[in-house]
Amino acid sequence: MIPENKLIEIVYPYTKQKRELLLSIGIIDKFNQYKICFGENGRICETSNFSYEIGSITKSVVASLVANLIEQNIIQLSDYIWKDITLKQLLTHESKIAEYPIPDRDVPNPFSDIFQKDVKEFIKEARTNKTSNWSYSNLGFALIGMYLEKKLNKDFSEILEEYIGKTLKLRNTHIGYEGSDLYGHNETSTLKWFWNRQSAFLPAGSLVSTVDDMMEYLKLHMQNDIYSLCHKTHFETDMPFNMGLAFMKQKEDDVTFCAGLTPGFSSVIGFDSYKRFGVVVLSNYCGYGYGNPNIPMGIGFSILNELGKNTAK
Repeated sequence: MIPENKLIEIVYPYTKQKRELLLSIGIIDKFNQYKICFGENGRICETSNFSYEIGSITKSVVASLVANLIEQNIIQLSDYIWKDITLKQLLTHESKIAEYPIPDRDVPNPFSDIFQKDVKEFIKEARTNKTSNWSYSNLGFALIGMYLEKKLNKDFSEILEEYIGKTLKLRNTHIGYEGSDLYGHNETSTLKWFWNRQSAFLPAGSLVSTVDDMMEYLKLHMQNDIYSLCHKTHFETDMPFNMGLAFMKQKEDDVTFCAGLTPGFSSVIGFDSYKRFGVVVLSNYCGYGYGNPNIPMGIGFSILNELGKNTAK
């Protein structure tokens, strides 16, 4: 494990002068697991199991559900979802489908009140981006939810809730109908997201979870061969990472990860591809910028790098 003073050194630049910050970190190695929580200016806080908005880590849960359904021969990655676009292409963001235009409305969560009828109307005229090698798409996961709903003959919210509760057995991970325990923060506001049960964008980023649950979820991915399908490279991008199913695989090292972002929260889960160790970082502050060391994603990568050093000794 990493010495506490080293963790403080890693997180301090991020925690500096962030009022009401709660930065929860979970670390897993071959023999142990450990969690710690930091507040403003690197102050160590009580490690209460608060729930956070985990944003696009939701997409990895949907991909995990897909892996289970493939294992049961219910669906295939080659299934067509819209026109000539397959399930695999949507899971890897390689479909190049245009993104849904998010309404410019003064509401806490603009995704909450976009319904399937709105998506169906939009994709009648939707175009694909022919110039880009890879284009991140929330709409793609909305289409996956609609496909699974039709295939399993259940509301997507019910499908996801059953999978989380009965298969993953995560007690404190759920769709954020009532929001998270914490308020999120950004440069201009304090807020939290609430979700409508019928939103078409539930598969893209609706879950709230805790550091304990995310550590259990990460262990499932590190230890269960069913989920190895999610970690394989399914599409090579022109970015610093290639794509698994919702998970990203850094080209420069052995790290597989998935990050989440909402206007008030940021998060990352990741592990060494040899499955020796992993990390969860959850924050109630928004933090943009791939490659920025001073955000939860960067903190997670720094911790994994430090764990790698310790393992190599």
